[in-house]
Amino acid sequence: MFGIGPLELMIILLVGFFLVGSGVFVGAIVWGMSRDATSKPTEDQDESEQDNAMGIARERYARGEINHEEFEQLKSTLGY
Repeated sequence: MFGIGPLELMIILLVGFFLVGSGVFVGAIVWGMSRDATSKPTEDQDESEQDNAMGIARERYARGEINHEEFEQLKSTLGY
């Protein structure tokens, strides 16, 4: 009378797989987000960001948005 038939067993297994699968999915998302948040930029990224900043300063100087003194100050700040 209280035995588990094939339909009930299938439902139990499907619910179990759903719970385990969703737990793994959520865990993978949390792990990926925490790993990305704690990753430090590499030295190459720092150099490319400085090159990009220097390129922006050159463009602003060429357009007349900053004067020569401001451009020289940006250059020294960026290490050029």
